[in-house]
Amino acid sequence: MADLTHTQQIERVRTLGIPVVPTFIDAEPHYMGRVEWVELVGLLVGREQEAQNFVFDVEQEVARLKELASAQPRRSLLWAWYEGSGDRWSVTQRNADAALIRDANVELVLGKEDDPRLDTFSRLSTEQLLESATDADCWMIRDPLSTVYTRHDLLERFKAYREDCVFWQPGRRHPDADSWEVWEMGHIRPDWLLSDLIKIAHPELRDGDYRYFQPETWEAGDGGTGHN
Repeated sequence: MADLTHTQQIERVRTLGIPVVPTFIDAEPHYMGRVEWVELVGLLVGREQEAQNFVFDVEQEVARLKELASAQPRRSLLWAWYEGSGDRWSVTQRNADAALIRDANVELVLGKEDDPRLDTFSRLSTEQLLESATDADCWMIRDPLSTVYTRHDLLERFKAYREDCVFWQPGRRHPDADSWEVWEMGHIRPDWLLSDLIKIAHPELRDGDYRYFQPETWEAGDGGTGHN
């Protein structure tokens, strides 16, 4: 469940005779909290030890990556995607996603204090980005469903654009399943996400392929969704 208000639907499902165990992965205030849900699933399906081993392995890899990133010069990242109309951007500012960015030894531009009562992002205007975010070293500019932003005259005002450090999140699309891996496995593999973020922010560590992110090219495509 993405929202606690959806709990009213549990009884409706139960009337169909379907056992229900709700999960609230998106509400976790820290990204490792999402991983720990795997232990509950392991308990329910009789694979508790395997689940515990999985969580331990992810924790160890996250710790290794954090140490690797900590040895690099601190950089800054703007995570904001255009909402497709008007003058609004969804800007990541807090909670689990912000923690992942910070652990890559990256300053989250326009970041705010964590607050589990709020979404990870806020809606800000282009003017607000121009006032406070033009000096960001890098920019994560869109996810798989976001609109490609093509006002290059405005983009030129951002350091990340001028220095070719603008990325987007293809997320490994699986059309047959109507899904993107980044929103499925990505929730419980923050080590994969962290590895990508470290490569984005720290050029010295770009020693392999990205899993979920790619440099932005401002080209249309991606199976008719309007993305490259």
